Amino acid sequence: MTITLTGNATILEEVTPDDAQLLCDLRNDPQRNRFLSSTATISIEDQKAWTKMNAAKKDNFYFKVLDKKSGDFCGTVAIYDKVGTKAEFGRYVCTKPLQAIESEFLILKFGFDVMYLDTIFCRTVKDNKNVWNQHYKYGFKDIREEVLGPRKMLHMIQELHKDEFSNFDYSFIDKLIDRLK
Repeated sequence: MTITLTGNATILEEVTPDDAQLLCDLRNDPQRNRFLSSTATISIEDQKAWTKMNAAKKDNFYFKVLDKKSGDFCGTVAIYDKVGTKAEFGRYVCTKPLQAIESEFLILKFGFDVMYLDTIFCRTVKDNKNVWNQHYKYGFKDIREEVLGPRKMLHMIQELHKDEFSNFDYSFIDKLIDRLK
């Protein structure tokens, strides 16, 4: 059974092996992958195998981001590596600002309300200022900086707790979405 999350302008639909070409096109785009842990070209076969392996982990959820109006694929977002009541939010690549904003809200809501997490954290390349600054708008707090991955890039580690999420005023998201639609 595929999980689908629907927002005002965005749909998150669980990735399947059939989405491999879309994911490869996104991940293999040098403009998009400059902030990813690896810029190595990924094949469709490798992507299919990875997607199957990831889906076998029952606490990893990898979604494709779709524009609700057009149905166009515009990115990915995930919540994964759950340990107890804590998980990581990432694999976040989106080509449309409106869907980038709403997909973050949808994945956080899914993590806290469906997965019953107490803490969600993310690791964002420090040079990717737009994204890690966006996380502040959702209540994320800086925890530390780390050098990570094969490319040895400096990452900002941020986290958000369920009580902070529950008490945060997210009405600006609806206003922003209405303005951008």
